[in-house]
Amino acid sequence: MPRSLQSHGKRSRVYVPVLLYIFKQKYSPEAEVIEFTLKDVAEACSALGITAANPPDIIYRMKSRTIIPEEIQVLGFRVIRPEDEEDTYLKKLTVP
Repeated sequence: MPRSLQSHGKRSRVYVPVLLYIFKQKYSPEAEVIEFTLKDVAEACSALGITAANPPDIIYRMKSRTIIPEEIQVLGFRVIRPEDEEDTYLKKLTVP
């Protein structure tokens, strides 16, 4: 029996709401990069009433396993890049 594909995470009740919350707090039309930290992740979880057992996993999952929400992609932000242990960037990517 073939293995099922991993979920794209669009219906995530933790990862997607947290990233959307951070994005909405930090977005400005002229931004090319949106920087956020684990502290921002923790604050978003708290504001949303979400418990995340492992907050760094939110960044990891959104970077490599979960599709970035459409509301963010339509504004050009398509890449999440952890810079170091504390800082993470959401970057605009121009699609030709």
